[in-house]
Amino acid sequence: MIISKLSYYENRKKNNFWEIKDLCFNKINLVIGLNSTGKTRLVRVISAFAKIISRKSKLLNGNWDLEFKDDRHIYNYILSIEKGKVKREEITIDGIKKLLRTGTECSIYSEIDNETHIINPPNNTLVLHVRRDTKEYSFFENFIKWSENFNGYNFTNVKPNNISVPIDPNQTEFFDDLGATPYILKKMLLNKEDIDQIKEYLSLIDYPIDSINVKSIMQSNLSTEVLLTTIKEKDLNCEIDQTQMSQGMFRAIALVIIIQQLIKLDKSCTIIIDDIGEGLDYQRSKKIIKLLVSKIKNTNIQLIVTSNHRFMINSVDLKYLNILDRIGQTVKSYNYKNSKKLFDDFRYTGLNNFDLFTGKMYGNGN
Repeated sequence: MIISKLSYYENRKKNNFWEIKDLCFNKINLVIGLNSTGKTRLVRVISAFAKIISRKSKLLNGNWDLEFKDDRHIYNYILSIEKGKVKREEITIDGIKKLLRTGTECSIYSEIDNETHIINPPNNTLVLHVRRDTKEYSFFENFIKWSENFNGYNFTNVKPNNISVPIDPNQTEFFDDLGATPYILKKMLLNKEDIDQIKEYLSLIDYPIDSINVKSIMQSNLSTEVLLTTIKEKDLNCEIDQTQMSQGMFRAIALVIIIQQLIKLDKSCTIIIDDIGEGLDYQRSKKIIKLLVSKIKNTNIQLIVTSNHRFMINSVDLKYLNILDRIGQTVKSYNYKNSKKLFDDFRYTGLNNFDLFTGKMYGNGN
């Protein structure tokens, strides 16, 4: 199951009102916008929803209207939370209502007796948290599985000198922090195929290496070992660890380790990478986008990446684009699904994708 549409708002009728409208997602997505357009807030909105569903977070204020889809069905989830209380919760599958909740009054469809029941859940929790039943309410499971397999990363926050130690180093399927990838790499070192793939990926983005490894450093105030990534570049005679790498190189290494791990696990999941390309030069930024698209498009992974580097537009097909434009407190997205004629007409202009972003097609110079 992947996200296919999103609208969201918060603080309606207040000075700090903010909303984002009409985002339509594919399996591969590049979200482009100028600074302060709303890209990072978009990532936080999706991440917050996933964490609420998976119970990794308390109830956060906001109003989500999300559509998901798989090969068989379309799933809609509307969720409104105010002051930590659930005001509205609604689930429909293929247009058929399964759950409708306003405050503490709720009607829910039972798949065992094929009837709608009236229940009164507490207003400080979601219905799917207090009524989870894989047989009677199997429609909950799709959202729970999606949220548990969701991964959100901020490319900018990854810094080689900020050494990350995961809470549970033995849990190496997913980490919320790209900086913790040495713990994943340690296990990958047992598989030559994984290491060869990582070396190939890095070569494709102009970071050729002879070897990659991890080393352990002692920290007296920690009960677990601290791991660093080490590499030997092809044009150097010595090995270096991550503290000697540029930010761009370490971010690229951390990202390809995560991507190889996700591909190897072969799980259906959504991965979001905010500010992709920050710290990389022009050529490597384009190459890392092309690498991600080529490696992920035939997997079960949904990829959403954001950037303010407008030149990245020329690295992907137009159908992968969400071009954000903020007017006041409202962020609007232009994409192939909600602006099909615009995008189709643009293909015949002879201009490159970058010109679409600059506003030459929809009359907005931002």
